[in-house]
This record gives sequence, structure tokens and C-alpha cells, in this order.
Amino acid sequence: MSVHDRFPAQGGCDCKLIRYRLESRPMFVHCCHCRWCQRESGAAFALNAIYESDRVTTLGADPEIVDTPSESGRGQKVARCPKCRVAVWSHYAGSGEAIRFVRVGTMDEPDLLPPDVHIFTASKQPWVVLAQGTPAFAQYYDREALWPAQSLARREALLPPRASLPPVAAPSPGEAPVPFRVLRLDHVVFRVRDTERSAAFYARALGCAIVRKRDELGLVHLRAGASLIDLVAVDGPLGRKGGPPAGGDGHNVDHVCVRIDPFEEPVLVAHLTALGAPPIRPAAVNFGAEGNGPSLYFRDPDGNTIELKGPSSGR
Repeated sequence: MSVHDRFPAQGGCDCKLIRYRLESRPMFVHCCHCRWCQRESGAAFALNAIYESDRVTTLGADPEIVDTPSESGRGQKVARCPKCRVAVWSHYAGSGEAIRFVRVGTMDEPDLLPPDVHIFTASKQPWVVLAQGTPAFAQYYDREALWPAQSLARREALLPPRASLPPVAAPSPGEAPVPFRVLRLDHVVFRVRDTERSAAFYARALGCAIVRKRDELGLVHLRAGASLIDLVAVDGPLGRKGGPPAGGDGHNVDHVCVRIDPFEEPVLVAHLTALGAPPIRPAAVNFGAEGNGPSLYFRDPDGNTIELKGPSSGR
């Protein structure tokens, strides 16, 4: 009997109050080695199977939904047994309640779902040895490159129709069309003299809360609605690259980031290079308003830096 033939499959909590049935194989299975998953699981990593919520059928009692912080600052909703407190799945803010990240260890036969990918291995415990042949990434990865076509189609069916997005402006005669849409401003980066003072100011002035701090970089992320305001200390590792503080010889805006869709690095590189604005460096995973996701940087004719941000992992 193949693994495909062994679904539907069941699982549940320790006390058996919570029971569920997985109606099919998942879209994909993540083995996450980030510090947040290590802390939340009390183990070296978290193993999550990604399912449409309607493919996870509750057989016993309904779980209790617990609001839990996440690295992105947008939080997650963790479904726990109200009696024994075992977590059976979660909903990340980036994916919403349409997708459940099912804890593979709560399945009756967890060996049915080994990981399809290892993510955030930059913080992997050094004694964990990864199996050869399974893709592994220091941060996140390109979903389009790894997920099977059938899984991509399942996920696409959960998303709002692309037709609802604003139309792309028509190119001038002889110009190539823009290969993406700008969805929203993701974040703006300000160079400041005192990150604590500036964070307190934006908290009072705009109600912005700190969602993440990178003391080793002199960087503070503030939540501003659906976007972020990033504060970089001018005397820190990142801020020093921009020269002196704002004034005759300095500037206080480091760069502006826009969220785009789709994010296809080879297409973006070709597009920007044709405009005489080749990327500053290869795409890398960075933190943004939706969490960790791919970024590509380029400069406009006046030397201003623009960051193109792709979809996040939802964390």
C-alpha cells in the first residue's frame, strides 16, 4: 500500500478529547528550525503539514483557540485541547483561517508525513543531522520552485481572485510590460540618531508598537497598520553605511519597500537590467510587514534604493 492510499488519516491529542481526520495528503510539509518554533515546541524544530482547513475534519470536541505571538508580530492562533493542552494545529496571520498548519506529531501515524523542506536552518541545532535529498534553506524558500503543481493549484484556489487587483498601466510603444503588480507599501526605513527615542515618538504619535528588535544591527521594526516603519540607528552596523545623520551631507530615509506579486527573481533581474537598474545583489530573505520573505534591491536614477518584496512564509 502506498502512502497516498493511507489517507484519510487520523490524529489527536494525548487525552483523546480532540480527534481529527486528514482527508488527503497535505499541500506541503515544513520542518522549521527557527528559534520561535524551538521555543513553542520545546524541541529542536516544529514539523507542520499545510492543509486547507476544510480538509481537516474535527471528530471529537472543538479545540480551544489560543492567541500566540509570532516572529512577524502578527501573531498566530494555536488550536489546543482544552483539557490536556496539546497543540494540534495553528493558523498563521499570513495565511488566515483558510489554512491549518497541522502538527505532524499529533497524527496516529506521524511517519506518513516526513518533511518536504527544512527552513530557517541558520538557527538549526548543531546536533540535528538533515537527511540528504530533502531541500534545506537558511531562511525561507521560493514556493513556486518547490511545491508540486497540484499543491500550488490547491493553494491558489484559497486566494482572492487576481482580477480584483488594480490593472497594470499599459507600457509605452516599444516598452516591455512590467512583470508584476505593486500591491502595497511594505515598509519604509528611517535612519535615526536614537532608536528608543524614535520608537517612543511613533508609539505616541501614531500608536506604532515594536514587533521586532535586532540589537546586533541597530534595527527596530514598528507596526504601522498593514505596513512597517523600520528605524535604523545612524551609528549602528546598518546606519553607518548611509553616512552622517540627516543634514547637508546626510539623509534619513534608507530605502522604500513595495510588496509585489508575483516575485520571480529571473524575470525581475531581466526587467531591471533592461532599464539600466540591475539589482544591487541577489535576492535574499528579509523581514517585512507580512513576515520573512524574498527581497530584491535596486537603485533609481537618483541613487534612491528601492526594495521589491515577495510573499512571506506567514510567520
